[in-house]
Amino acid sequence: MAILKGTSAVSESLVEPAEGAQASRPWRSSLLLGAVFLVIYALSCSDAVQGGDSGEFATIAALGGVPHPPGYPIFVILAQLSNIFVPIGSAAYKAALASALVGAICLVFVHRSVVLLTSSTLAATTAAAGLGFSVRFWQYASVAEVFTLAALSGAIISWVATEVSLGRRGQAISLSLGGAMALSLAGHHSGAMLLPMVAYIIWWA
Repeated sequence: MAILKGTSAVSESLVEPAEGAQASRPWRSSLLLGAVFLVIYALSCSDAVQGGDSGEFATIAALGGVPHPPGYPIFVILAQLSNIFVPIGSAAYKAALASALVGAICLVFVHRSVVLLTSSTLAATTAAAGLGFSVRFWQYASVAEVFTLAALSGAIISWVATEVSLGRRGQAISLSLGGAMALSLAGHHSGAMLLPMVAYIIWWA
């Protein structure tokens, strides 16, 4: 019996690291997918001013100022940082890179959520790629616009909801939820529509 117990303990000690490694894989695959889409979006970013508000955001990123209400402070900061640190391209291209980065990060969280729900990297990649290659998402990830930032906040909140529904709790989840809601409200006023989901997550948790 002692030998069997010892063998069982050794087996468990060998299995646990493998399970931990398996748990970390989805993030690696999600991050890899995000990196691929970041390259795709960066290569397709417009070097000229497009329609809508892209000219306004590109100008503010290069010269400073505040755009039309509600001001979109998060996107303006990202666009200005891109304008400062990216050494190539026009002001429109540099501002569009901010949209590309945020869009790629959004796909990371979409991929992660589907992995948690389905335990399938293939299903997650199909879902994230379907969104990433969709006409409107790709369009707004290639110009200086705020819509990918709004999508990112929704993706993060959906990921938090998925984690909570699967029983995960803790400070990291609470901070992620609070940060996502702050990002949502400071990124685009449509973030107010996510408040019912946030309230439900808090109630569920």
